[in-house]
Amino acid sequence: MKTPKINISKLLKQIDDFGEDAQRLSVAITNSTAESIVADAKIRAPVNYGQLRQSIGNTTARVGFNRSFVFANAPYSPFVEFGTGARVKVPKGFEQLASQFKGRQSGNFDTFLDSIRDWCKKKGIDEKLAYVIAVSILRKGITPQPFLIPAYLIGANTYGKKLVTALDRETKKYNAKK
Repeated sequence: MKTPKINISKLLKQIDDFGEDAQRLSVAITNSTAESIVADAKIRAPVNYGQLRQSIGNTTARVGFNRSFVFANAPYSPFVEFGTGARVKVPKGFEQLASQFKGRQSGNFDTFLDSIRDWCKKKGIDEKLAYVIAVSILRKGITPQPFLIPAYLIGANTYGKKLVTALDRETKKYNAKK
């Protein structure tokens, strides 16, 4: 049986209608969910020097603006998430997000080659192969290593459930006062 889609905006509005304590509760749920997504994404992110993991974070929601944005701001984050070239894979529903990065590149071949040399050195691969590896990547692309979207999908699912629980709790408290 398929779980019904939860309307987050409607839930937040319903919770907010119970007053300031309920609003603070929904903000706390938003912030803890965002922090969970960040923690999960950091675990899933591949590591070379740790820059990608260090770039994953979130903004803090507050009463009056109950939104938290989760991000990975390393310049190569979208290419790790979605892959490159012929190997690009975009999960359904994320096409618009991925399209922002199509064809965008920064840096130059020499910088790229230096990065591949460093990677070879770290992995114990002969550095003379760096050029061949770099050209292969440019021709074939890199396989995606999704880290942020899987973490987001899990977090979004639990977020809705936590908000439903909070709304139920606030409704019971309200009904008990009647």
